[in-house]
Amino acid sequence: FLVLVQNELHAHVENGARLKQLQEQCINAFIALCQQVGRPLKKKDITKFEEKFVDYRGFLLNIRCISTSKECKKEFNLVNQMLHESFVYHIDEFHDLAKAETLDFSDIGSKVSKLRKMGEFMADRLTLLNEEIKYSMSDKDLDDKWL
Repeated sequence: FLVLVQNELHAHVENGARLKQLQEQCINAFIALCQQVGRPLKKKDITKFEEKFVDYRGFLLNIRCISTSKECKKEFNLVNQMLHESFVYHIDEFHDLAKAETLDFSDIGSKVSKLRKMGEFMADRLTLLNEEIKYSMSDKDLDDKWL
């Protein structure tokens, strides 16, 4: 929408200052969302991110200034890094449970279920999001190296 306003109305109406203000609000909202999901991710809890994923995805795919902002790129990369570290942490926990001297099959079973759910989310939703971002950038001459 912001790109449409900039491209179509800019020649007829002076809207540069208001457009810049809207872009800054979008950038600040995305950064706030990333920081909000970052707190539970630091504790290796992916479930809170899953709850906010629709908003996160919407920002990335629908608001172009997000993909051109250095601050947003930094937050995006940080969230991806924390997601990876959380998943690795839970895999390591599973390995520790499996290598224990006394096996608790109940704990191992619940950890396997949790890992399957996390893996499904990461493989399906996050991989698809990254592909959607690459596709949406390819026709807008944006740099996709930040993925």
